[in-house]
Amino acid sequence: MRGPLAPANSVAGRALRRERPVARGEFFVQSLSESLARITAAAPEALVGVEVGLEDVPDMAGQWSTRVPLAAAQEATSTTPARIVVYRRPIEHRATTRRQLRALIHGTLVEQVSALTGIPVERLDPDDEDDED
Repeated sequence: MRGPLAPANSVAGRALRRERPVARGEFFVQSLSESLARITAAAPEALVGVEVGLEDVPDMAGQWSTRVPLAAAQEATSTTPARIVVYRRPIEHRATTRRQLRALIHGTLVEQVSALTGIPVERLDPDDEDDED
């Protein structure tokens, strides 16, 4: 669509433009960033020394026999930091709305951080009931 959505009028005072919808990939990255910020606000030490990455799909060399994983965590070694990788496509496939997608991203990340650090889920996500649909 080119041009304004509606002409200038006395209510808006200017022409209304149509907003560009956020692409799925951009929305996923935004939601992941918001989730990281929520976890950091709840437990600042949780993500210290942890790298968080995003991949489209998991490497199938891992021989996932029963289900495709939503994320993977790897403990730190003497040469590499702790890592969490979130897989975009499997998570998107399980969510039907953007609200569910945001909740699934956050829930998956909280579970991975908890498993990696030993910090209880309740401490990482104190307002868990807000994520329920």
